[in-house]
Amino acid sequence: MILGIGSQIELWEQVAAVQVAQAVHADLNNLHIDPDLLAAASMPQAIIEPDFMLDFLSAYRRADDSATPYTDLLAGSSGFAVKTAAPRLVLPDAARECIVVCPYGLRKDLELPLQVWPMIIHNLKSYGFPVVFMAESGQRMEGAKLAEADILAECSLADKMRVLASAKLIVGGTNAYLWLATAWDKKQIIFYPDSVPISRWFSFESMSFVKLCYTRHDVRLPMLLAGLRSAI
Repeated sequence: MILGIGSQIELWEQVAAVQVAQAVHADLNNLHIDPDLLAAASMPQAIIEPDFMLDFLSAYRRADDSATPYTDLLAGSSGFAVKTAAPRLVLPDAARECIVVCPYGLRKDLELPLQVWPMIIHNLKSYGFPVVFMAESGQRMEGAKLAEADILAECSLADKMRVLASAKLIVGGTNAYLWLATAWDKKQIIFYPDSVPISRWFSFESMSFVKLCYTRHDVRLPMLLAGLRSAI
């Protein structure tokens, strides 16, 4: 069975598509999906006529009124009554051990204010591992005092997955990179607004995942740093 994607989608939606395809034992048409992600998911990289189209629009519209995980809504909106799980991805070749920081959320309302991240990064540097900033092309982190080699925004998804799979710790808001890292059960600290059910946008469960909630209209850096230290 082949599942299709009708238009250009974000990386986090591509990861969701892989999760649904794996839950229903299907492959994906390779239009609108990163070939590095298809390779990691051991799916063929060929344009094949799909049997079903994934309905991203319906799933996204339903998400704000539901505590059901987005990926399960995507499966249901596309005609499949299944529970999704963490993506199953091959383990890439090892990269250096580091702490990966992924501040940008898959939605703006799921992000900590970007101005607090330089202090979070400064705190993480005290643990003795290189701190790497990971984001989409064009996204930056002003004031974090990171070397160019520690900014992973313009490199390939394959290179980013190598770093994620070797990371000592991953810290961020819920986004595609945290979703990808669940494939290898990496230790993660996820900052999440308390106004949104965490199961909606980060449904994964593991002793390796620490979820730290905060209040969007009252973000206090000392409390964030205290929570971070206790989680590490």
